[in-house]
Amino acid sequence: MTNIKQQIDVEALKELARKLVKRPSQQTEKMEYDPEIKGFIRDCLLPELKERGLTNVKLDQMGNLICRIGRPDSAKKVLFLGYAMTHPASSMNEPFAGQVVIEGGQEYLRGRGVSEQKGALAAMIAAAEYVNKNLEELDGELIFAVSLAGETGRHDAIDSIRKEIDLKADLGVVGIGTNSEICQGNKGRVDILVNVYGKSCHSSTPSLGVNAIEGAMEVVGKLREMPIKGEHPKLGKATLTSTSIKSFPDATHTIQNECRLVFDRRLLPGDDVAAIVGEVEQTIAGHEPYKVDVVQGPVTFPSEVNDDSIVYKQLSAAIKAVTNEEATAFYSNSAIDAGYLNKWDIPSVMFGPGKMEYWHTDNEILGVEELWNSAGIYAQLAYNHLRKKSSV
Repeated sequence: MTNIKQQIDVEALKELARKLVKRPSQQTEKMEYDPEIKGFIRDCLLPELKERGLTNVKLDQMGNLICRIGRPDSAKKVLFLGYAMTHPASSMNEPFAGQVVIEGGQEYLRGRGVSEQKGALAAMIAAAEYVNKNLEELDGELIFAVSLAGETGRHDAIDSIRKEIDLKADLGVVGIGTNSEICQGNKGRVDILVNVYGKSCHSSTPSLGVNAIEGAMEVVGKLREMPIKGEHPKLGKATLTSTSIKSFPDATHTIQNECRLVFDRRLLPGDDVAAIVGEVEQTIAGHEPYKVDVVQGPVTFPSEVNDDSIVYKQLSAAIKAVTNEEATAFYSNSAIDAGYLNKWDIPSVMFGPGKMEYWHTDNEILGVEELWNSAGIYAQLAYNHLRKKSSV
């Protein structure tokens, strides 16, 4: 058969990616519940898919998008998972202009999220449209879901999607920029929340109080000295680092009676989250004269698939078919939803167009050729797995 990539209109794909960039969907403190992000899915993506003939589309109770293409009763299923939320525009100039720029003689798209979430999202939409147009050659179902998340560091959105449709699939691809390489595994993460309590008083008489800031400093010191167990041949060592500290009451000339700290504990495949949180609690126990509470926060599961897994083998074959090059793979310290999907027995990897070095930068760009390749690879992967046995 003809290379599927050549059947995807590159100019239409480019305009689709620009359209997605032009509609902001930035991370805020409201996370998945931000009206801008919900509106991006409801008012931009939903009608876009329906205009392309993808009619079995709905929003779950949370507001995530679920599009089903093909036969729901089929035993063969492929999952594509894209993301709506992007990093905030921050100091980027014209982040939502959807510019086309030329660098080094190559054509690029520029805008917030284009190299991280929205390039992959556009490529997945184009692939879903291709699958829908070729259903007569297929005998299975493509489930294309778009999560409200993307920058949240938790699995709430994909958990909602799974429960909504009792999600099952033979393999899954998480659409995010990976330098067009297969992210074969990644660390997970648990946020460990530590609250240190003291006693307030006026700062002119500090001896009458118990300064929670000083207690928090001692907690940080103890945890810096705590041995971190675990090492992976590709992911390296687990880490524990402080990421946030806030003190209360927010008042002048006052010894603080509470400090809230957040520690980022990176997880390796096979780690026991409860045991890890317990180690932290034990390390800082008996912290007189302070009272200290340790609470497990959001968890993002680590992920790993082997070379013989169905998703690795079939995605590698699709990359070879489209680009005539061998697939390359890597492991990442960053965590997103591949670990969740693997935990629920959907072998999954991260893969998509976009150089990771451009994420969150003031010049976030994506090569048009790389975008086109990924659309072809996604489509090739779904077609190869779902096609009828008699198809040639």
